[in-house]
Amino acid sequence: MADNALDATFDYLNGHTNSASISLAPLKTQLAGPAGMNLVLQILSVQPACTTEQLTQMALGALGGQIALCNPPPEAIGLMTPFIQSQLQTMTTLIPNEVTFIPGTLSDTPQDPRSRLNTIRSAIRLSPFLPALLLLAITIFGVRSLADWLTWWGWPFMIAGAGSVLIGLGGAPLVSWILQFLIQGQGTIPIPPVLASSIVETTGAVARQILLPVLVQGAILGIVGLGMAILAMVLPKRQTNPYSPY
Repeated sequence: MADNALDATFDYLNGHTNSASISLAPLKTQLAGPAGMNLVLQILSVQPACTTEQLTQMALGALGGQIALCNPPPEAIGLMTPFIQSQLQTMTTLIPNEVTFIPGTLSDTPQDPRSRLNTIRSAIRLSPFLPALLLLAITIFGVRSLADWLTWWGWPFMIAGAGSVLIGLGGAPLVSWILQFLIQGQGTIPIPPVLASSIVETTGAVARQILLPVLVQGAILGIVGLGMAILAMVLPKRQTNPYSPY
């Protein structure tokens, strides 16, 4: 369900759909089947032992009342099973088949987040042109030899590549740590503890997939810059050698 929600969200952000929704049919199927019964029994098993009054209430509950939230003895499980199953069937009918978490009414409105996202994407696409123009200006006004060109281009490439590699390697753990800190440490985001670990893991996985191209491209750029910087240091020595054919 988390994967489906992420797919729906990215489809919406990429303009493939005008809304984002998630199907609750798998959840309803699980609750209405043996998995739902096992879930209720697991919840009851961690509760305090039932008192005599609660067992009496439980016996009446099987005839149409309420089940006490306690740990019943094994011999009472058979009495409770039909009632629990009927309650689960009733509950699943109240759950909708689909939940829309990004309505289509936001499309093409000032509240549509895609308009701001498209602006950011346009700026990102144009951002490589600024360092390219700076390198071109350095080449025109500051480069006087091949060694100068290798130096002026090699070090920026190497520094940018190393920074990208650090971001690619540490970005996902940092995002996961910040989210876990907000959920567990500060209580900023009110999320049930049973979902906290799954949300942190899912967010970390998404961040790793997003930062993987940054890691690969940064490594390539850093290696190219390192090679240029090394060649710039070696080249002048060869030029000062009178016996060198270069």
